[in-house]
Amino acid sequence: SQKALTEFGGKEVPEPEIYLEKPVEPDELAEAIKKILS
Repeated sequence: SQKALTEFGGKEVPEPEIYLEKPVEPDELAEAIKKILS
């Protein structure tokens, strides 16, 4: 969205650490949570 772009003041928007497709499979979500918390 435009708001997200202006929050970074024209700098490159950083890539997300993890991207999940919707709908998220439960085992895929659990794996992502483990990665973030470890």
